[in-house]
Amino acid sequence: MTVNNVKRQKYGIRESFIERIQNAIDMGLKTQVKKLVPDLHPADQADLIYNLDHDQRLSLIEILGNKLEAEVLVELDGEVREEIIGYLDKEHLSKALSDLDTDDAVDIIEEMGDDLTNETLDSIKSSRKREAIEESLSYPEDSVGRLMVPKQYAAVPKDWSVNEVIKYIRSNRKLPEDFSEVVVVDEYFRPVSIISVSYILKSAGDKIISQIMEDPEDLKILRADMDQSEAANLFKKYGLKLSPVVDDGGLLIGTISSNEIIEVIDEEAEEDMLLMGNVNEADMHASVFTAAKGRFPWLMTSLATTAVSSFIIGMFSDTIEKVVVLAALMPIIAALAGVGGNQTLTVFVRNLAIGAISSRNVGKTILKEVLMGFFNGLIVATCAGVAVYVWKQDLMLCFVFGVAIVFALTLSGLIATVVPWTVSKLKLDPAITSGAFITTTLDALAFLVFLKMATLFIL
Repeated sequence: MTVNNVKRQKYGIRESFIERIQNAIDMGLKTQVKKLVPDLHPADQADLIYNLDHDQRLSLIEILGNKLEAEVLVELDGEVREEIIGYLDKEHLSKALSDLDTDDAVDIIEEMGDDLTNETLDSIKSSRKREAIEESLSYPEDSVGRLMVPKQYAAVPKDWSVNEVIKYIRSNRKLPEDFSEVVVVDEYFRPVSIISVSYILKSAGDKIISQIMEDPEDLKILRADMDQSEAANLFKKYGLKLSPVVDDGGLLIGTISSNEIIEVIDEEAEEDMLLMGNVNEADMHASVFTAAKGRFPWLMTSLATTAVSSFIIGMFSDTIEKVVVLAALMPIIAALAGVGGNQTLTVFVRNLAIGAISSRNVGKTILKEVLMGFFNGLIVATCAGVAVYVWKQDLMLCFVFGVAIVFALTLSGLIATVVPWTVSKLKLDPAITSGAFITTTLDALAFLVFLKMATLFIL
């Protein structure tokens, strides 16, 4: 049985293999570590590093030395990546960044402090790589300019023949090692279309590129200052494989492929999921203190907003003492408001993220969610009211309870749409509006209506 078969399962690496490496590191068996770890895929090496403690990671880097592949840094993220970068000497780090694609190198460098960034850039020996990284870093964070591959694309004039293009591809050593699409440009170096390499090879040699290229109307051009999420939406909507990136003057300065966009989509989805839980990606591998510090503000926000609900309940303590059954019904109202709010919020934030909601249709979308909350409230209130009547034989209690349910679900449709829309207009991620704020706000208002009506109509 080969080493690979021993250490690998169908996907990833076995826990037994991880334990074997941990034992080898702890016992100082450097030869075993040097023999087994470099043979792993970079993604598997990253998984291994995640499973090591602080001291074991340091020992691993010392043992591997220059055998740690640059791609491993790409697979790592958060505090673990920062920790590993801190262990590497300047020469190894600069070589690793030089070996990476520009967008991957930028992704690593942009997480460093300014001093470390400048020092790292100065240590990169390849002037071409350094200039490409500096150019990408000059664009705003999360922009297409940070994501694109500058100066590493295949571009040909639209009036060239197929034979000229093939000769150019074969002889130009500065072209990317792997590409399947060629950008077609006009005499001013502005992109006008895209054509696949396979289609070029299948066409007659005397054919002119403008005769066989894709319809220029189908070309989707990205601006360097465009937000990455906006570019991702274009790729998803039109099924793009590659898009040219232009500067303010419309000149071609880079390209973005579906590979980069897939990473953006994954990152956006993960970020939204974490934000809706009021946590961040560092939680998994951060120290207890760092992770706790990140969650503390949200817990305090929850405490403050929940205190409002407690204050409202306290205002009606006399009513609750006289009609004790209200205390049993209040959690039901809170649960319905929370579920309704989360349902609306999830759908609305997703549609915001993919660009399906704009100023043109937001009013219609909000009204739709409010009406859905109202009609669902009527149905749920009817069912709940019947159950309460069977239990207590009190029509007025059923009426008050039902109205509170309708109000809570209708309000959930309103708040869970208006709040994230407002936040998005402030150029913030609408996913942060989830959790404590919306849920406790709905609870407080629903309790206020329920207890006020109970005071007026039941006592």
